[in-house]
Amino acid sequence: MALIQRDLFNSPYSGIFCVTSEKLTLLPPGLSEEEYRDIGKALDTEVEIITVGGSRVIGSLICLNDNGLVCSNIATERERERIEEMCKKNKMEFMILNDRNNAAGNNLLINNKSGFCNPKIMIKNREEIEKTLKIEIIPKEFIGIETVGMLGCFSSTGALVHPELNEEDRDIMKDIIGIEIRDGTVAFGMPLIGAGLVCNSKGGVCGTNSTGIELGQIEEAMHLY
Repeated sequence: MALIQRDLFNSPYSGIFCVTSEKLTLLPPGLSEEEYRDIGKALDTEVEIITVGGSRVIGSLICLNDNGLVCSNIATERERERIEEMCKKNKMEFMILNDRNNAAGNNLLINNKSGFCNPKIMIKNREEIEKTLKIEIIPKEFIGIETVGMLGCFSSTGALVHPELNEEDRDIMKDIIGIEIRDGTVAFGMPLIGAGLVCNSKGGVCGTNSTGIELGQIEEAMHLY
């Protein structure tokens, strides 16, 4: 298991540019071969290089688990074909999120068991997300924030969330996803964990400005021993 520190495109917010599951990691073009290799090795997954709507911020625009992938509807036809083919290769379902709140990575916080979504996502779209990811999705905001994907990072074995979530909120999360919830920060005090951390059960990636205390919090919360 490995937690590595990398600034992607000179930014400490790896969760904006990268998204992972237990078997697949997605990154945009423009990184070095060493960066692709190191991230794939840390997360112990296959790495695919894609864009969505020509954008590098695929961590904000895509949400995935081992069962499926949800992509923003800003993806071009060519990008959709590329991502769908990638999903077929990995035996994953694929859907385009045709919703006003279409930034799937920002609006969904999930793992392989269950998760949460922005309560403003349309019911029919939430139901389609559930079928694609093969999990239950609970519409809910926390601490007044509807873009729940920014609030935390879930894997199959651990969860790190925004430090202002109270005990009741963490208990709700624990009941839904079935794992212990810990709070902390990344990137030198940044509370929006989803923007600053990418993790699965085997490893993680965060920015170089994350402190020693933050690295310890990540390792403990995500069980990266």
